[in-house]
Amino acid sequence: MNKSSSLPSLTQTKTIVLPTIRRNTSTGAKLRGQAIVSMHVKRRPKAGKVAKGVPVMPQVEPPRRIPKLKVKKGETRQVELRGQARKLHELTMGITRKFPNILPLQVFMEESSRILNNFGFDKDNTLAIVGLTRDEVTQPFLNSITSSWGEPYVTHSLGAQCNVGKEGIKQCLEHAPKKTSNARTKLVFFCCPNIACNQESETGLMYRNGKPEPCPTNSEFLEFIKKLKVGTFNLHKNPHTFQPDDALDSEMFDPDDIELSIMNQKLCKQLIRDGGFNDTSLQSITRVAGRSALYDFENLVHRYVNLDSVDIAVVQAIQVHGQYQDFGKVEELKYETEFVALQDGYVVVNGERKEFRKNDRHALLEEV
Repeated sequence: MNKSSSLPSLTQTKTIVLPTIRRNTSTGAKLRGQAIVSMHVKRRPKAGKVAKGVPVMPQVEPPRRIPKLKVKKGETRQVELRGQARKLHELTMGITRKFPNILPLQVFMEESSRILNNFGFDKDNTLAIVGLTRDEVTQPFLNSITSSWGEPYVTHSLGAQCNVGKEGIKQCLEHAPKKTSNARTKLVFFCCPNIACNQESETGLMYRNGKPEPCPTNSEFLEFIKKLKVGTFNLHKNPHTFQPDDALDSEMFDPDDIELSIMNQKLCKQLIRDGGFNDTSLQSITRVAGRSALYDFENLVHRYVNLDSVDIAVVQAIQVHGQYQDFGKVEELKYETEFVALQDGYVVVNGERKEFRKNDRHALLEEV
């Protein structure tokens, strides 16, 4: 038997009717008729069926065309942003006036992961220790960290302060992944308070789902600023003299608001370390909160972590929630409106410290 006869036939004879014109032999008048022509054509399997012996070709989705922004005729300047892109541009410019070194959240995570990978930190050998506020609006940042570094050790608290203490840092060391028993333990700390900012560079108010009116993103910082202005905190005289390295004063604890009492004392101590409190704006106090959390993390590392066998990385930044506000109403952008502004970044590998920062000209991080 011929081998070729065992394969399914892919051709068949198909009759095609073609229109033609012929003439009456007696009168010469044109008569419309049809000519019958037979030809060999390819046989196509019916929809949902595949011919036996014919390999199945993968379906390739055609590439989507990206719409191009147009400009008016006669214009020679760069393409003008319109619609959603224009709103995003205005929002970015408004935030940049308050935080000059912002990066979109996704770009920041890609860049921070890239530069930490260059120092030997990656998802498989590093435990991320994340200190954010407990607001639901910080969830996108936490999700991005989890995607880049795996499930983190969370230290969330009011004002993104570090309240884990000796036992907390001990757990971090025990939970950190190690490929071999002799491998170095690696930890990366994220200390990141948050703030909201709109296209007019106004900070502190944010629209949330299900609420027609804006509400504050940093009510704890606003309360601290209010008490600071009226002199409730006496930073230099008794009965509550704050020294940066002193233990927290239990007499200042409010039984109904323990966590806020702790945060207030920590921020007061950080203000003294910074040399004063001339600037009591919300963005300034948010930066102070970030430095205060970083100070506590560094103190824990200094006291309870052996850097002869442990490598650490620190990312101290501010998460900025972009809010495009238009005449009291918020326009929901279809773009990413979460940003991150790096304040301090460094690694300590084999006992040697190396810093990194945002590049002034490009959207990337670079080693100092």
